[in-house]
Order: sequence, then C-alpha cells, then structure tokens
Amino acid sequence: MRNQNDKLHGFLPFMDKPEISAILLSLKLLQKPVQALEWGSGNSTVYLNSYLPEGSSWHSVEHNFEWSLKVKEIIQEVGINNIFLNQVDPNSEYKEGTDDDGNYDTFKDYILYPTTLNKKFDLILVDGRSGLECMQIGWMLLTNTGLMILHDAERDAYSPGIPQNCFYICLTNHEAGKSLLFMSKSDDLINKMTCTFKRELPHNVEIKSYPDIEVFMPDKKQTINPSCLFLNTYYPAFLEQHYRDNPGLSSLPYRIQKDLLQAEFFGDSDFYSEGLKKAGWNAEDLIINCSPLQQAWAKENGCSGSDLDIAVEQIRRMKPQVVYLQDISVGTRDFLSAIRPYTNLIAGQIASPVPAQADLHGFDIIFSSFPHFTERFRRIGLTAYYQPLAFDPRVLEKLPRSAREYQVTFAGGISMAHSERKDFLEMISGQVPIDFWGYGVDLMPDHCSLKNRYHGEAWGLQMFSVLHRSFITINNHINVAENNANNMRLFEATGCGALLITDYRDNLNELFEIGKEIVAYRSPDECAALIKYYMAHPDEAEKIAHAGQARTLRDHTYTKRMEQTAEILERHLRYRQEKDLYPVPDMSRISYGHEHIEKNDVTDELTSAWKSEEIPIKQRALVQQELENMYRGHTPTVYKVLSDCLRPYVYPGCSILEVGCASGYYYEVLEYLLNMKTDYTGVDYSEPLISMAKDYYPHAKFFVSDGAGLSFADKQFFIVISSCILLHTPNYQDHIKETARVAQRFAVAHRTPVCRRRPTQYFKKCAYGVETVELVFNEEELVREFSARGFQLADTLEYYTNQNEDRYETTYLFRRVPDSG
Repeated sequence: MRNQNDKLHGFLPFMDKPEISAILLSLKLLQKPVQALEWGSGNSTVYLNSYLPEGSSWHSVEHNFEWSLKVKEIIQEVGINNIFLNQVDPNSEYKEGTDDDGNYDTFKDYILYPTTLNKKFDLILVDGRSGLECMQIGWMLLTNTGLMILHDAERDAYSPGIPQNCFYICLTNHEAGKSLLFMSKSDDLINKMTCTFKRELPHNVEIKSYPDIEVFMPDKKQTINPSCLFLNTYYPAFLEQHYRDNPGLSSLPYRIQKDLLQAEFFGDSDFYSEGLKKAGWNAEDLIINCSPLQQAWAKENGCSGSDLDIAVEQIRRMKPQVVYLQDISVGTRDFLSAIRPYTNLIAGQIASPVPAQADLHGFDIIFSSFPHFTERFRRIGLTAYYQPLAFDPRVLEKLPRSAREYQVTFAGGISMAHSERKDFLEMISGQVPIDFWGYGVDLMPDHCSLKNRYHGEAWGLQMFSVLHRSFITINNHINVAENNANNMRLFEATGCGALLITDYRDNLNELFEIGKEIVAYRSPDECAALIKYYMAHPDEAEKIAHAGQARTLRDHTYTKRMEQTAEILERHLRYRQEKDLYPVPDMSRISYGHEHIEKNDVTDELTSAWKSEEIPIKQRALVQQELENMYRGHTPTVYKVLSDCLRPYVYPGCSILEVGCASGYYYEVLEYLLNMKTDYTGVDYSEPLISMAKDYYPHAKFFVSDGAGLSFADKQFFIVISSCILLHTPNYQDHIKETARVAQRFAVAHRTPVCRRRPTQYFKKCAYGVETVELVFNEEELVREFSARGFQLADTLEYYTNQNEDRYETTYLFRRVPDSG
C-alpha cells in the first residue's frame, strides 16, 4: 500500500469522519489489486485511491468541466499515475449549486460512460449526480465479490436503486443526519464488514445489515407522445449473446436496458429514429421481440402479457402519429387492426422475401430498398416508396483508430435465402484467402477453405470493427434482391473506409460511381481477379476506398434518408387531415366552352387569367384526387407520361426546372414515380399558386416568374419542363426561347395539344370558371421553334389521338444539339 498520507492530509473527502473511517476499513478487506470506479470526482478520488492495494486503478467520471480541471491539478500535484479522470458533459442544461440530483435525460452519457470501458469493477463509489441510475448501472458492472458504496444514502430517492438479492450495510450518523450504504453480491464480504464496523466504528453510528430485501423499482412511464414510433426486432442470437455477456441487465429499468442495447449499434439500431429527430420529429423505438426489455416496460407500467401484447399497449398509451414497422412480418391483420385506433398512419419497411403472414394492404405506406418491390406493390394498389439503406457516422466515433489488419473480409449471413451467396463464397475462397464472420457456416461443405478462416458471428459494433479493420471487404446480395443493389453492407463497408468489392447490379451506379468509389464484379472469377489486383496495388485501392467513404458520408447517411422520410410522412398525414377540405371536382367545369378566335382577339385578361385567386383551390381539388389515385396504383396518364419521358435521363440530385408549376404537385409526382430525389425548382406567374406550392412543399424551391423572362443563368438546369403552359401563351416563341436558354441538356414540352393538318389554332375557353386562352399548335411549327433554339426532337409521347378532328395530346422531349451554344 502506498504511503502518501502526508501529501494527502489536505485532501480529505467531503464526508464526516465516521464515513471516511468506514470506507477505509472496507478497503482493507480488498486484498488484491482492484479496478475502482467513481461517479463524482473530488478529494475522494485521490485520497481513497491511495489506500487501494498496489497495482490498482481508479476510473472517475465527472460532469462539471471546471471542477474536473481542479481535480486534475490535485492529481498532478500529488503525483498519482493510476487515476483516469473522465469529464462527461450533461446532455442538457443543468444548474449547479442546487439540491437537484439530476435525472437520466440530463446525465445519460455521464451515467452510461463506464459501460464503454468494457470492464468489471471491484470497487464502485456513487458520489455524484443521478445516484439512482448510477447505482443501477454500477450493480451491473460490479464483480461478484466487489463492493459498491453510496454516499448520501439518507436520500429517500435512492432506496429504489438497491438491487434485488443485494447484501448490504447501512451506516447512519443521526447527529450529522448522514447515511452510507455498502452493497455487495457476496454475503461473505458483508458479514466481514459488519463485524469490522461493529468493532471499530463509534457507538453513535447505527449499523444495519440486510441479507436480502424486496426491490421496488422506480416508475418510469413515458411522458412524451412521440410523432413516430419505430417497431423493430433483433436477431434472437444477438439478444441471447448480449444478455449473456451482461448478467444482471434484465433486472435494470426498461430505459437503461434499451439504451445499452442500442449502444451496440446492432442492425439499424436507433439510426432511423435519431435521423427523424434531426428532421424535427419526436421519434422513439420499440424492440418488440426482446422479452426482458418488454417485460421490464410492462412491470414499470402495470400491465402484463406477451411481448406483442405489450407492444400494442405501448402504442395505445403513446398514441404516435405514425407507427413504422421495420420488420414487416409483425404486421399481421390482427396486429395492425389492434393498433389502428391509436395512430394516424401505419408504415412498413421490407428488403427481404414478403412474409406470408404480413397483411400488406393493412399498411398505409411501404418503404423498400428494392426498386422492383415498389413497382410490384404499386401494381396491387399499395403506396410504396423506394428508399435505399444508409450509414450512421456515429459508428465511426465508437471505433478506435486501428490498422487495416485484415486483407480481405466477408461479414454476413448464409442461409436458404442466400443460396447463390453460399456457392459464390465457396468458389472464391478457393482462389483468395478470406476472413469470414457471420452465421450459417455450418451450411458450407467441410472442404470449403472459408471454414478455416471463420471467426464466428459478429454483431453491431463488433461487425463495424471488422469492416473498419478491413483493407478489402466483399459484398454479395441476397437472392430476392434480383438485379438491384440494396443491402446495408454497401453503406456499412464504405462508411467504415474499406474498399468495397460488390456484385454488379443495374442500379449500382446510381448509388456509387463504379471504379472510382467502389469496385464491381460480375462473376466469382472476376471478383477473385479484382481482389488480387487491388491487393497488389494498395494505393489504387486506398484511393477508391477514400472516395467511397466520402460519398457515403455525403449522400448516404440516415440523416439524409430521414429528411426525405419526414417529408413523405408529413405529406401523407396532411392529406389524411385534409381529406374533406376540398370539394369534389366538377369535371365538366375544368376545361369547357371552347370558342375559336383569331390571334388578334387575345386580350391581356385572357393571358393573365391563371393569376386568378379562384383557381388554386379548385385545381388543387382535382390534383388531390389524382394524387390519391396515383397512391392507389392508378396513376393518371399525364403523370405517367412525364415520368416515362424523363426516366432514361434523370439521376439522383439532377437539376430540374418546371415552368408553369401551378401548386407544385409534379415535385411530389416525379419523386414518387421516378423513385429518386431530384433538385427541383418550380416557377409560375401566379402568386396564389406559388403561395400554395410553398405551403405544400416547403422543401422545394418555388418562385413567381413569367416563363418568357426567367431570372436564371444560361444552362442552369439539366432538364427544363414547360408544363402545360405553352398552350396558354400567345407569345410562346419567347417562352420557348427562355426554356432553351436555361436548359443544359433537355427541354420538355409537356401536355401540349397539337394538330398536324392545320396551322396553329387559337381558342377562348373557361378553366375552373375563369375565361382564358388556349392554343392548339401546328406540330411542325412547334418542333421548328425548338430546333431554331438548338434543340432536336428526341422523343414524342402521344397519349390522346383523334385523327378525325386532327387533335392530339402529346409530350415532347428535346435534346440540346452538341455545340449549339
């Protein structure tokens, strides 16, 4: 034992003498070097540490930055080198100098910090903020023969934290009004301490020892009513391992159990909910197949039943606006019917074979990272969105800096759903050495060389650590992905900075630039050859890996994904709320009363008619009906025509300008039908329509502008759509000139009425009860106007034909002629 008492005499702990004496007496019973933990640093940090056996270490957690600096000065002054002081800021504002002990929300990181040290402790001193929660975590981290000490134990708030089957001693100095609590899992240690205390401590100190107590756990009911509740399931093998590695975890409160589970970053962890919170939502997670967790919630909230029954009760009490099932197999008809009364919208997510028990039509929205799934779902009348998976950069904060010690790795599963993957791995492992982590190795044949380099299953942070230490990692998609790239490994591997070599898929280049950000193979032999090449050319491999990581951290984070999800959910919630807001559109009053006129008969009143304040709500009533039909799988022809026209040329993030955007609905339509987010801008000369567009689509850009005088730079937009506007503009030549000027690559004349045997015709008509002008263009003349501006006709989509009346409804795609200016 170190003899530093002379130096430390001026640093006595802020305790009364009997308390200090009792702690020092208990330390004498710890014969071997110990790992000590303390919440709340101070004089006790250096003083008590000096009485530990030689070779011991002391970890202290302090929330106050200024105070931690003072304690560090003391440590330096005394010259102690076995103390590790960790300052952890509160998670929210906390006022010092009060009797407020703080709560879990305020001191979450401070409370949970010791769990990140991956240690068990022989001595734990709870002498800081949030003592109740620190006791609960400390008990889980305490060795079977260790000792946990609670200072200020006279506080009634701490009594619920005394663990079940705990042996403890309570010392009370009634004169000072102070109590000290000693807790252990060992009755032998408590018996020895009781005898020592009765023999050594003053008679005015009351000593009470207890062999066992009944536990009263605090009531931690949810007090918030989140807007979105994510329902998730974890692999049973991971849950079993997690609770096996953390004995005592199942006895902790619900919230702490859940935080420790999600801290492992298994699967998509809290990535979705945290991303949605950044988008301005309240979001929470349920892990509904984790029985200890669900039963803990039930106990704290006075209910019982199966894990799924408890989930229904959680939803009933929380009443979220959205329930989002990340495991769609849970969505049976019975379950969805049970939760339907307590939420406004039910969403589901799937990237696996559709479970037979899932009631797909019971969902309001389905998200999938399979583009082919979204199309199939829409064909059967479901509202389905394509949404790729992603990566959470918080993972990198949890991973220590390390060398890329593994040359080639594969981390993933092998099952009946991965039959092609099994054959692939068997073939490639015979050509190049691969280190393998995952499940299903028993499905591989005995002679497979992959078995010789199998390292077991890897979950959560362990799996991310493998990727982080990999120079090259291989990816191979599940059979049901068909010819689409979609899985999490695309983003996990690149996010962790490994060179990703993945199987080629049709949409892969929409996610990453092949050859610059990732590498793709088309056969096992090509994969093996690429691995050998990049192992021999590490500089090239590293350059691609860096570019891939940069792309993921820029474009493929859950923050990015959830921005879009939030927008989608907000939109559908609004439509449900406004279902009866708009009148049923009178189709006979939308476009009627056509009367042939001459060009000279066109007045300013006719050309400015669409600025009328009467039009927006009437037109939006029709739009809402069309959108509802689209989401039911009955896409209006004009929506489909435009999306089909653009599909071969658009790409994620490409710039699109719509001239004559009205209330902006094509922003929503194109995103849905094209399965991608573009950089959309809308202009219209009607202030009332643009005002409505901004209200409905606050994330898009809208401007009041005349299409004949656009305030944009030359070639600013990849695609410019003249959207059902030319027919209302007698000065259409000026409009076409401006469209061509600001278009970089393509110009689209959408919903354009034409004739082929007659010259351009002028009409007066009524639109939504407002008199306006309408043109029917001579097709050859229209095409010639675009050609004169450097654009050649690339495609014509005709969706209405009446040869007898020489009337056609068409959408034209024009491509800029190279070197046309």
